[in-house]
Amino acid sequence: MSENLTVRNITVKNPWYAQNGDGIDVESCKNVLIENSIFDVGDDALCMKSGRDAEGRKRGMPTENVIIRGCTVYASHGGFVIGSEMSGGAKIFMSAIALLLEQILVFGLKPQEDVVVWWRISLSKTFT
Repeated sequence: MSENLTVRNITVKNPWYAQNGDGIDVESCKNVLIENSIFDVGDDALCMKSGRDAEGRKRGMPTENVIIRGCTVYASHGGFVIGSEMSGGAKIFMSAIALLLEQILVFGLKPQEDVVVWWRISLSKTFT
C-alpha cells in the first residue's frame, strides 16, 4: 500500500521447496519500479496483489503502474504473476525486460471474480 516505490539492486533467494516463498509481493501499490534485481525462489518471483476477499474489496486499492526491468529470475514457480489475491483489482501497465531461467511458468494470471488486467510485456530473452 505504497506509492512511488522503487526496488533496485536486490537479491532474493529462497529454497526451491519453500511454501509461500515469493520473491517480492507488490500489494495495492501505485507507481512501482523494480529493476536490476535477482530472484531465485521456491514460489513466484514477482507477484502483484491487491488484497484478499472482503477486506481487499473494501479497501479497493488496485496495484497499478508497475515497471519491471533488468531483472533476472532463476528458479521459481512463476516468473511474473498477477494474483491470486486481487480483490482490490489491478491496473497494471508494465514493461518487463528480464532474463528468465528454469521457472515453471513465465507469466501467470490467477484471477478472482471481477478482475480486469491491462498489461504490456516485452522480453529480451527467455530460456527454459
